[in-house]
Order: sequence, then C-alpha cells, then structure tokens
Amino acid sequence: MESLLPTDGNPRQPTPEVVLAEWIAAIESFHLYYHRLADYLTTYRIQHHQPGHSIRSVGQCQVDQLESLLKKMQEELDQLLCDINQPEQPTAEWNGKRLINHIRRLNRLNQQAQVVCQLASQPAS
Repeated sequence: MESLLPTDGNPRQPTPEVVLAEWIAAIESFHLYYHRLADYLTTYRIQHHQPGHSIRSVGQCQVDQLESLLKKMQEELDQLLCDINQPEQPTAEWNGKRLINHIRRLNRLNQQAQVVCQLASQPAS
C-alpha cells in the first residue's frame, strides 16, 4: 500500500482520518507478517530439532535473520504498547506525530518482513 503520509520535510499534516487509516493498514500487515515469520520459524524448529543439525536456513533465508527480524518486530510492538499506555495526555498534534513515527517504523519492518518471507518461501539452493 502506498502511504498517504507526508514524507520528511513536507510541512503538510495529514488528517486524523488518514493517520488512522495508515495505522490500521500498517498494523494489519505487521500482524500478518509477524505470524507468517513465526510460523516459518516454528516449522523450522519442528523439522530440525535433532541435535547437531547443520541446516540453519528456511528456504533461502538464514534462521538468524528470521529470528532477528522477529525480535525487532516484538520490540516495536512493545514500544507501541508502552506509548499507548502512557498516562499523560499530550496534545493531539504530538499524538499524531508519534503515531506517524510508529507507522513509518511499522512500514519499514513490514518491508523487511516481506523480503524475508519471500526468501523463506523459496526452495533452498
């Protein structure tokens, strides 16, 4: 999905409706990719649980890369939950900027997850 949010340096502020729509799209994709990556990792662990197993890839993706991205995604989710649960009531403008920053980070992680999923779905070479 192409973002409707302004790029850095663009002074135009998106409407709250646009920000909310972007956040919903980003979080839906994030949820989908997170579970898809977790499924790849779970399947790998079930299939290769023998001690001394030397294969460390899922398709054409290294298991370390998969684990690292899942960790980054979990950290971003934790940060989002932390921000949401903050007791103070900052201005609507500040909330909008904070949410836009989360959307951008979610979208970057979603792009990385898309690539990793594509690699993981390819047969090992």
